[in-house]
Amino acid sequence: MKCARYCSILLFFFCVISLAATTIILVPWGDATQQGRGRIIGDSFERTISWKIATEVQQHLRNTHPHVAVLISRQPGDVLEPWATAQYANHTQADCAFVLGCYPQNNTVLSCDLYMYRAKGNNRIKTQQPLRFLRCDQAYQLAGEKTHSIAQCCAESLRTNKTLQIHGPFSLPCTPLCGFAVPAVHCEWGLPHEESWRSCVMPLVDALKSVILLCRDR
Repeated sequence: MKCARYCSILLFFFCVISLAATTIILVPWGDATQQGRGRIIGDSFERTISWKIATEVQQHLRNTHPHVAVLISRQPGDVLEPWATAQYANHTQADCAFVLGCYPQNNTVLSCDLYMYRAKGNNRIKTQQPLRFLRCDQAYQLAGEKTHSIAQCCAESLRTNKTLQIHGPFSLPCTPLCGFAVPAVHCEWGLPHEESWRSCVMPLVDALKSVILLCRDR
C-alpha cells in the first residue's frame, strides 16, 4: 500500500512538472503523526500553520505564474516515511524546495531565519559522485552552489521588506534538509501573534518570484 501511494504521488509529480518550465516544492513541516513544536500560538500546531502558509503561497504563484509547477509535499492527514519528501524532490528533479517552519516569539516584529544544509565538519559543497553513492547527509553536495545562490536570492528579496527581520542564510546540519540532492532552503518564521502567519505569505511569494527568475536564467 505504501509503495503504491509513493508511486502514485511520483506519477502525479511527473505529470505536473512535464508541462512546467520551473518546479518548486513547498514542504510544510510535520505530518499527521508529527505536529512539530506543539501549539505555536493558541490551538494551532506548527504543522497546521506551515501548511496554511504553503497553500496560500501556492495559490498566489499559480495565479501569477501558471507556467511554474508549485507542489506541496503533503496534505492534511498524510503520514510521510522518513526522507520521503527529499526522495520526491530528487526523483522529480525540482528546481528548488522550501521547507517551511514556524515558532512563537515575544518580539513584535515578524522574523524569518534561513538555513542551508551543511554536514558538520564538512566544507565541501560540490561533488561529482552519483546520488546512489552518497550518504543522506552528503546529498546536498550535488546542489551546493545552486542552493547557496537560491538562498542568497531569497534573503535579498525578503530584506527589501522593512517590516521583517531576516537572519541568515546559515549553513548547518539542519535535519529537515537532510537528503535533498536538489537546492533546498529551510525558512523558519518567528510569529509574534496568532494571525502573523498571514504576513509571511506575500514576502515569501515575492522571494519565490525572484528565485523563479534566477532558475529561468541559469
